[in-house]
Amino acid sequence: MSEHNDHNLHPEHSRITAQPILMFLIILGISTAAVFVIVKGVIWGMDKMAASNPPSPATAVATEERKLPPEPRLQGAPTTGSTATTDVVSPLPLDDMKIYREQVEQKVSSYGWVNKEAGVARIPIDRAKELIAEKGLPTSADAAAAAGIEKAAAVRKQMLNSDSSAGRGIARQ
Repeated sequence: MSEHNDHNLHPEHSRITAQPILMFLIILGISTAAVFVIVKGVIWGMDKMAASNPPSPATAVATEERKLPPEPRLQGAPTTGSTATTDVVSPLPLDDMKIYREQVEQKVSSYGWVNKEAGVARIPIDRAKELIAEKGLPTSADAAAAAGIEKAAAVRKQMLNSDSSAGRGIARQ
């Protein structure tokens, strides 16, 4: 026991020296600086190569007018009128919906021809509501409506008086 206590009492007799630790730190610092210089040199060389070689086009086709895919195209995609240098894109979905609503609102609130030869015109929706409120809904020809009702009643009577025949009991017309 006394031997162990003697060794613990005299720490200055340790075998660890500072020289190998300092050498390791010096070598580590020099190698870090060398790697830094090498990386900077590689970056500088790559920048020089990039500056000397201009970027090539994405495709080998060098035409003035681009061939677009057939309709319908995605919204926001190039449209007719696009060239190799400029793109004319179709409206995005929200912009397209806004344009559509404006067109519908313009048609609903204005007069115009639907079919001029047949004499069918378009009137504003508010005016159409007023006319329906004044005159009532248009009625179809009473004779045609009555004939249709009678025919439906005859078929209904035949179907209710028959068994489950899947319609085979109905006389052909």
